[in-house]
Amino acid sequence: MHNTAVIALLACAVAHAATYTTYIGDANQYQVSAIATDAIGNTYVTGSRLIVPASISTGPAVTDVFVGKLDTSGNLTVIGTFSGKGTDQANGIAVDLSGTIYHCGFDDIHYFSLRNPL
Repeated sequence: MHNTAVIALLACAVAHAATYTTYIGDANQYQVSAIATDAIGNTYVTGSRLIVPASISTGPAVTDVFVGKLDTSGNLTVIGTFSGKGTDQANGIAVDLSGTIYHCGFDDIHYFSLRNPL
């Protein structure tokens, strides 16, 4: 279990507090950067996962971003990953009352196209 991110949610300050411990992981190393909850107690988590190439000659390790949604019992209901061609990092996550997820972070080679940047 050394390649997993442990998520412990204990008595969140939401209307439907949850208590559970779970993990997200596969063959890659995960690091959680931010956690948010919605009004009904679902948990949203984001972070980065380390992708190590099969051969050192194919290039250095990079990170991808993951976003996951867990229900009030801690069951993973949705997970998505995205990446550019370099190192991508998640820094924050929020969810509004309609369930729209807002995610912030960066990539080091500006691979993603921008729409109305600040």
